[in-house]
Amino acid sequence: MDSRQLKGLEIAATSKLMQSDGEWLVPSQSGNGDYRVNLEEQRCTCLDHETRNIRCKHILAAEIVYQRETAPDGTVTETKTVRVTYSQDWSSYNRAQMNEERMFGDLLQSLCAGVPQPPQTRSRLSCKSSDSIW
Repeated sequence: MDSRQLKGLEIAATSKLMQSDGEWLVPSQSGNGDYRVNLEEQRCTCLDHETRNIRCKHILAAEIVYQRETAPDGTVTETKTVRVTYSQDWSSYNRAQMNEERMFGDLLQSLCAGVPQPPQTRSRLSCKSSDSIW
């Protein structure tokens, strides 16, 4: 697979190609507008195609999208992005936020209770390890 084919795959995977008046509008990778691709005539308005008269990355991208969206029986599948939103149970969220500090303290205290107390080797009294962590 050469670099044009790889770039064509990248354009087809990351860009929105639209069909208008029998031609495909393929966005420029540099962000400077669109190129018009006619798949029947294997023609593109980009400089690479006009100079070399070969299948450019825009033609390849349009072919990939066309093959992906057209079934063998001729029906076309249009892919659209749908934003899904979920409802929020704000009363439960607020309750959890209000109890978070107390619950965190209880959890930390129970975790620290399992810290072993090393033997005291100095004459000065020290506090328990679990209390010093907590």
